[in-house]
Amino acid sequence: MESTFPRPSTSPVELLNRLNNEYTARSHKRKSYLQLLGFIGFVVLYFSILVLQTSPFEEFRVREGLTESLSPKDENGEVIPFFTNVNDIYDWIKEIIAQAWTEEFCGNDVCSSPVEFPAFSYHGCLADCGQANTTLFVIALEARFRPSGDEAQIAELLANVKYNLCTDDLVPLCWWEEDQTFAENEVTVRTEVGLPDAVWTLRITGTHTSTGMVVGGIRQKNET
Repeated sequence: MESTFPRPSTSPVELLNRLNNEYTARSHKRKSYLQLLGFIGFVVLYFSILVLQTSPFEEFRVREGLTESLSPKDENGEVIPFFTNVNDIYDWIKEIIAQAWTEEFCGNDVCSSPVEFPAFSYHGCLADCGQANTTLFVIALEARFRPSGDEAQIAELLANVKYNLCTDDLVPLCWWEEDQTFAENEVTVRTEVGLPDAVWTLRITGTHTSTGMVVGGIRQKNET
């Protein structure tokens, strides 16, 4: 009796195609796994470098400083958890701006107008803006305080009357940091000042009666 074997249902060509597809799929999966492994390695390396470059102590100090600066506080300096009204929010914003805002530093090689301007006397920034062209003026004042009272009244008048030379053209400033007073009840004051081109005003403050006892003004030195 002749034995028979069932023929395979798949031809050799189909079998080879299946093997090729399986090999291609596994190769693609292996490549994807390698790419994923490489990406994970890159991420680990990247964050390791960040950790090595970051000092936890310094980071804590920065965060603590920001928290301390930005946290709203009451009159006693205690941190408040919430604002009670809109005005508290405005006050908090003003405090933050006041802490962050700094004036331009003279000496950074940048003449930052109008905060910085050419130097004259002890005003301005010589390092950044250079020397200002000035004209020489003379302040001449005569004070004749002759009150009918005693020495206490004279002393009160002397302390009441003050003068200064000021301008608002460059920035609001005066020639003297503090207003000047008269040392005696009868005195003549003569001061030479070198002023840049601006509108300068000789201000004499006091009561109407006391300022009326002061005469004089300011003029250019070469004028008669």
